[in-house]
Amino acid sequence: MFLNVFYIISFHINYDLFRGDYLIQINNLKQHNEPFFAQYEAKFQSFLRNGYYILGDEVRSFETAFSNYIGTQHCISVANGTDAIELTVRALQLPQGSEVITAANAAMYSTISILNSGLKPKFVDISADGYNLDIEKVLAALTATTKAVIFTHLYGRGTNLDSLKKELSKKKVFLIEDCAQAHGCRIGDKKMGSFGDIATFSFYPTKNLGALGDGGAITTNNSKLFQNVIELRQYGWGKKYHLKEMVGRNSRLDELQAAFLNTKLPHLDKFNARRIEIAETYLKGITNSKLLIRKWNNDGSYVAHLFPVEVKDPALRPLLAAYLGENKIGCDIHYPVPDYKQTPIKTLFESTRLENTEDRCNKVLTIPCYPELENENVKYIIEKINKW
Repeated sequence: MFLNVFYIISFHINYDLFRGDYLIQINNLKQHNEPFFAQYEAKFQSFLRNGYYILGDEVRSFETAFSNYIGTQHCISVANGTDAIELTVRALQLPQGSEVITAANAAMYSTISILNSGLKPKFVDISADGYNLDIEKVLAALTATTKAVIFTHLYGRGTNLDSLKKELSKKKVFLIEDCAQAHGCRIGDKKMGSFGDIATFSFYPTKNLGALGDGGAITTNNSKLFQNVIELRQYGWGKKYHLKEMVGRNSRLDELQAAFLNTKLPHLDKFNARRIEIAETYLKGITNSKLLIRKWNNDGSYVAHLFPVEVKDPALRPLLAAYLGENKIGCDIHYPVPDYKQTPIKTLFESTRLENTEDRCNKVLTIPCYPELENENVKYIIEKINKW
């Protein structure tokens, strides 16, 4: 029910783009994957001939390659990014009813996982000048029942979590990084996914590193959490057909999707560099006074998974979306409803009001920003936005 509400709200604007009705789509996945078709076909032929379809060599190879890329000791692949979050939360083995701090501007993924684990979401506001949780507000919100914090690096904008991790460790509070939109994002030489106790990734096809279907992963340096997730992703087995005390699920990355990810991983930094180039062009070129674009540090801490612009007057957002549609430019709204206002759960959070979160939810609209977007299309988008 939660997911149905989200999809109805979140995708109403760009429903038609998947039919190809836009001159410039918000994403063009066929174009993105075309250069790899021959390699995909070779992988598929090998897959057919091998006859080993689950948790085989491709999965093991990808887990090793991705943990090396992120800079962690362990990587566990799972079926999708939402499973990655929930299995991570469950792997912490927190007392029922424990609080888990999370953001409310990231489409319910973390909130669903917290609720499904029998825990209580505690929403904290994002920073006044950005999209990620405000670290000082997180620390101020800690209570004796707070046992974990899920920190989402939204839109591919990373945050240095060293100070937060240090303070949480003192209080024995786990730090989970949600890196679904931050593949390759880094602070100095340290990548997102290596700051916290454990981190989660999605390989949904639109991600910076996307499969050709669903997929997810969890990275960690904590051997106990690693073992817990290994067991949870396959029913909770300690060994085959022997259930341990934790009840898990069937959540395994498909061997074929792992093969596709192995093909694309070596190209991720190149993809990100092109995304950043497009984002920088937008930042310099968009001058419409009705809009706000929040700047970022040009140091690798932004990988431009999405490019958000904000209308200064929320009433104008639907008009801008309609105008872009008329000019055959795809757009989307990420994300219009704070988690605590979602219909199925809003009665649980009637007293929650987060000023910055609601401000961004009311104002953000995202425009195309993917590696294959051609310069002439970027120029066209800028021209049309400036004329609006």
